[in-house]
Amino acid sequence: MKSNDTPKLQPGRASPARPAPRGSAASFEELLAAEASDEQATQDLAQQVMTATRPLAARLGQLEESVAHLPEELSGIRKELERLKTDDRVLTEMHNRCQELAEQHYERQILRPLLLGVIGMIDRSQGDVAKLSGLLAQYADHGNGAALRAIEYLRGAISANCIDMESFLANYAVESFRCEGEKFDPSSQRCLRPVECDDPALEGTIAKRRLPGYRRDGQILRPEVVEVHKITPTTPRKGQEK
Repeated sequence: MKSNDTPKLQPGRASPARPAPRGSAASFEELLAAEASDEQATQDLAQQVMTATRPLAARLGQLEESVAHLPEELSGIRKELERLKTDDRVLTEMHNRCQELAEQHYERQILRPLLLGVIGMIDRSQGDVAKLSGLLAQYADHGNGAALRAIEYLRGAISANCIDMESFLANYAVESFRCEGEKFDPSSQRCLRPVECDDPALEGTIAKRRLPGYRRDGQILRPEVVEVHKITPTTPRKGQEK
């Protein structure tokens, strides 16, 4: 067996110096070149990182600017909300006003004329019933039974129509009325014609009640129609003049 020429290290002794490998200058240059290459790679990497993070930095700057403007934008949003609330209130008021005007138009231009027309028909029908009743009383003793039955039938038909029309008015909360008392009340009565009299105590009192009044929801549609006493002016006789 060949003996190992490598000297064994003894404890406490330094390792013998190895001879410098051949081409050590070239290895040093390679080391420098490697270090330079690593430095260049590091710079390239740093450049790439900077390039990659530049948009992020710009975006962060934009975010910071946006955050800085947030209070102003929030204030603008609050103002816009207040404006919208105001607009909504105005629109609500306008809607309510339009609804009110529409109801007034319906009441004044449509319903009121219709109700007054029905009231006029009732007045005429009741007048016809009164005339027919007078004819019945006038010809009751003449013995013409067929004519009397015809008049009676016609009076009944007109009376039934009056009842139907009064029911129609009742559906719209219209009721008839007659004023209490014998003194003429211009707020709820209309004078059809004056009735002359010579008694001062009768001045302004009701002489005859002609047609009932009608009201709806406390408002007068048609006042009661009456005749009113009026003092007749006396003409002084000749010889009594001063």
